[in-house]
Amino acid sequence: MITLYGFGRIFSEGRGETKDLRAQWALEETGLPYRVHALDHAGGELDKDAHKLKTEVRKLAGRWLKDVERRLEDREWIACADFTVADIMMACVLRGIRKTDLMEPFPRVKTYYERCQARPAWQRTLALYAERIGVRLEDIR
Repeated sequence: MITLYGFGRIFSEGRGETKDLRAQWALEETGLPYRVHALDHAGGELDKDAHKLKTEVRKLAGRWLKDVERRLEDREWIACADFTVADIMMACVLRGIRKTDLMEPFPRVKTYYERCQARPAWQRTLALYAERIGVRLEDIR
């Protein structure tokens, strides 16, 4: 089973903006079994043995990507063929400007972003994330 190291507690401005959302979304899209190991950022858990943690996360990420690639060669690729890792990355980048009017002059980009955000896997990811960090879903949309 895959272990996703994600935030359990984080400072208020970072809620809903962390990069672990990308990895969890990818896991939700592929349907791979995983569990979340919640880290307490606000309590300094990421400061302890930071180098060791980064190294371990990189190793896990490498193994995870190889496993995803292997699994996607067969039937699971069909299940998410209409959505790629590039879509997840782009949607998360656009998410960073969602509370501004920067997408307004670009209606096709805005439509693309809205279509990505409407995906069931993203909705599950956001709900699980809100529950994990203890906030209302509406506060991080």
